[in-house]
Amino acid sequence: MSGSVTRRANDFSVRRSKTLFLPLAIALLCIQSSAFAIPEYSERTEQGCLICHVDEGGGGKLTSVGLEYSASGYTWPPSRGYRVVHPIREHLRLVIGLFHIVAAFIWFGAILYVHIMLRPAYAAHGLPKGEVVLGLVSMTTI
Repeated sequence: MSGSVTRRANDFSVRRSKTLFLPLAIALLCIQSSAFAIPEYSERTEQGCLICHVDEGGGGKLTSVGLEYSASGYTWPPSRGYRVVHPIREHLRLVIGLFHIVAAFIWFGAILYVHIMLRPAYAAHGLPKGEVVLGLVSMTTI
């Protein structure tokens, strides 16, 4: 009987955490950050909107000068030494970052699986070859 009470309590806590997590996740996804392209920047720098923005009205996509201005802490003229990443490099960085995150999840998941589900005694006489290869590939990818 105490097992069913414990199971019901665990089910309730799982449902409650899902009930609390779901609205929070939706709220965070719905929050939009506004652009800080305000006329004050144009007045302070004595430059037009087209210096920093692609669109004539300001706001939206930035030019390379706009990216440098933003990266230099909004000081005019922007300090050189900030590289603007080419769009192809952005995609490459995204793919590399994806591999990095996936490998980290696999590695962390494997550690938790071995230590929590299988217990360390399972690995006392060595791990299966597949698990060793998975761990080494994940570590080199990270």
